[in-house]
Amino acid sequence: MLRDRFAGSARISFTAHYTGYVWHRHHWSPKGFDTGLGHLAYLGLAPINRMTRQLYGFDLETLLLQRHALIDHLLTGIAGEVGPIQVLELAAGLSPRGYRLLQSPQLDIRQYVEVDLPEMAARKRRLIDRLPGRHPRILTADLFPQGGGNPLEQLSLGQFDSNLPLVCISEGLINYFDLDAVQRLWRQIAALTLSFPRVDYLSDLFEQPPNRPGHRLMTLGRSLLSLAVRGRVHLHFENDEQAQSALLANGFGRAALLDPATAGPIEQMPASDAPSLVRVIHAQA
Repeated sequence: MLRDRFAGSARISFTAHYTGYVWHRHHWSPKGFDTGLGHLAYLGLAPINRMTRQLYGFDLETLLLQRHALIDHLLTGIAGEVGPIQVLELAAGLSPRGYRLLQSPQLDIRQYVEVDLPEMAARKRRLIDRLPGRHPRILTADLFPQGGGNPLEQLSLGQFDSNLPLVCISEGLINYFDLDAVQRLWRQIAALTLSFPRVDYLSDLFEQPPNRPGHRLMTLGRSLLSLAVRGRVHLHFENDEQAQSALLANGFGRAALLDPATAGPIEQMPASDAPSLVRVIHAQA
């Protein structure tokens, strides 16, 4: 079972190469955050992206950029509202967010910690160490331990100031685990409010809407992605209300599901001609 757990987590790193290449292609990350594997994946998906843009008004690349930009926007908004913050990003992969935001003189981010699998964490450290400026701290941890407990609590108490608000981010993670594992993770994040004065949670979420334009394409895309990453991709909810109810039932006091396509003009976020199939969660414990 230990081998299965690590295999399930390792497949996330595969998709991290594709997303890393997309972000670098749009000049959101420095050289090195793109990889050869990510480039190959991008070339392989290019025909599908062109087809979906023509048929449905959106594509995977746009969805990835929308979710990333909206999470950035929400994070900077929280910092503007509460002042100094700390950030814990789970399974950050080749995301440029931590490094990029730490360079901003307008944001008071006291600590930025990324948690990832050992191989990806080591790769990210090598990339980050070559760059000037402030760096996120990159750690390894098992987010789904078989023995139970709350690894996020132990990690957070060891890394962060308990007097400052904490923002927890899980971009590109939760659709790779079944609903029981996701809800366990949500309870762990919500429980951090016992240790910090405020806890905000930001994440993306792909839904399986039965009647939204492109839902058949989403079903096909899930099958193709499951094949590519050698594991099941989970679409846990059919609509925003179901997802919101699950968040509230697992310890959050407030939860909103945001559609990037209707979130208003946001810096660097591309527009689409149809409602997005991705949602961005902003929950507060």
